[in-house]
Amino acid sequence: MTDYPKLTDGSESDGHAKVDVEVLKGKNLFLFFSSLDISNGDYIRLLNLVYDEVRNRCLTYKFKIVWIPVVKKWNEQAQNDFVMLRSNMPWYTMSPKLEGDMKNKSGYKGTPILVVMDPYGKVEITDAFPLIRDKGVQNFPFDNASN
Repeated sequence: MTDYPKLTDGSESDGHAKVDVEVLKGKNLFLFFSSLDISNGDYIRLLNLVYDEVRNRCLTYKFKIVWIPVVKKWNEQAQNDFVMLRSNMPWYTMSPKLEGDMKNKSGYKGTPILVVMDPYGKVEITDAFPLIRDKGVQNFPFDNASN
């Protein structure tokens, strides 16, 4: 899995430029944990709603979305799936993580989750997807104060 940088920026016009993780420091984060099997779900659609809301409110300097893909094993098929999915994501992407390493650290248990963190690293919401499905992006930025 060392073939990929630790963080890429999907919003770059040159296509997923390598960036330093320091770009996330002091930002409100939407951390999207998922397997590579998300093409049938509506997770990308929901994340696009959040991404568009951030852009429409001119808040890209303050809020960042980061996809953290979680894989059972890293092989050629996983690499191909990762590259295909990442190509459709205009937000940041971390290098894939092994499932065993992530389950105890992130709250990820196999079902995609969207963790909302404040600029100080405090988890505001452990999974914002139910909130977005229920109310759309009306309650953006989905912190405890706005819900």
